[in-house]
Amino acid sequence: NVGSEAICEVCRDGGREDFMVLCDVCDAGFHIDCLDPKLSKIPDDSWLCKCCEDKGLVPIAEGEWCMMVSDEDNSRWLVRVEELVDGGLAMIHYKSWSSRYNECVRRSSLRPKPAEHICKMAYNSQLPTEADLASGRDWRASLGKGKGKKGGGGGGGGDG
Repeated sequence: NVGSEAICEVCRDGGREDFMVLCDVCDAGFHIDCLDPKLSKIPDDSWLCKCCEDKGLVPIAEGEWCMMVSDEDNSRWLVRVEELVDGGLAMIHYKSWSSRYNECVRRSSLRPKPAEHICKMAYNSQLPTEADLASGRDWRASLGKGKGKKGGGGGGGGDG
């Protein structure tokens, strides 16, 4: 069910809800006949808008461990999705030092959980960036210098 506030990103009309599909990442709405190419029916499975598809984003499910990429500084965090919220948002959970936090973030900032060997490198939930991995240096040394404000608990994301 789309809801009465959904507006087509192409024609800017909020009507014809029976022909409106929502992106499973950003929640943007589109009439199936406004898309290029048009869809013949509402998809039965998950559906992504072209913008999210072009960025390589994928839908993340509630309860799933994944990686959050910060828009601020491109830092990466191991988080658990607690709840998917309307408007392309997700409530996430992570640990930082001795505290636990819930935060509402854009679903488009979430990526699939990285490989287990990367997850094992998590330090207080913060993950190394691609540059950190490529440099071969001890990326954790820079965490106390402006990086690493969030995060907690390391590991592969099995504790709650």
